[in-house]
Amino acid sequence: MAAADLDNTTWKLISYLDGTSMAQPPLGADVTLTFQDGAAGGHSACNRYRFPVTIGDGTLAFGMGVSTKMACAQQLIEMESRYLKVLESVTSWHVADDSLALDDAAEQTLLIFKRA
Repeated sequence: MAAADLDNTTWKLISYLDGTSMAQPPLGADVTLTFQDGAAGGHSACNRYRFPVTIGDGTLAFGMGVSTKMACAQQLIEMESRYLKVLESVTSWHVADDSLALDDAAEQTLLIFKRA
């Protein structure tokens, strides 16, 4: 996969590695990921976030990010915290059909997204 394949794309989280499905997100929370102009960001269940990102041909690294700090239900705060923590472990990516998988250094898929 070429790095340019991710530029200007938006994705919606559909599942975590542990099988947690986001098909019916709690409290209607959406988790999204958009790649644009050397950054990645979106909605992380409760808040908006943005990270500098380095995209290579199949490699991916998130830098130090920022996010808004809105008050939300505890369940959404926990979901958001988990999601942002998982992003720190991402080292690679691949796209198949309309799905984006983000993997760790052991090539284990951590997050799966659908094209938005």
